Amino acid sequence: MNAETNSAMAEYVGPVYELCEFVVPEGRELEFEKVMLTARTVIARCPGLVSIEYWRGVEKRNVYSLLLKWRSLDAHLVQWRSSPHYSEWSDLVVPFIVEPPRDGHFVPCGDPYSA
Repeated sequence: MNAETNSAMAEYVGPVYELCEFVVPEGRELEFEKVMLTARTVIARCPGLVSIEYWRGVEKRNVYSLLLKWRSLDAHLVQWRSSPHYSEWSDLVVPFIVEPPRDGHFVPCGDPYSA
């Protein structure tokens, strides 16, 4: 973790959302989705994970977004990444990633709204 991440951890205590965007090879979308069925059960072994959702792009069918909810930033950056399951997850998912993933951590601001 860097100093900026340490500072963010000190300021906020609570659930953290991780948003990732993956680009997979065109034509391998269905294969990736099948792998994700297994990969999500691997990441679910981390006690700090609350939920995981993933979506395929409409305009770009080979772009996927993952939304993970963690109990804390520490649960993701320390507990998950140092767990033995992290390498299993990586072995499943990384072969499909053709560009460096874009990702970041987010915290709630304001009350949720639904119509």
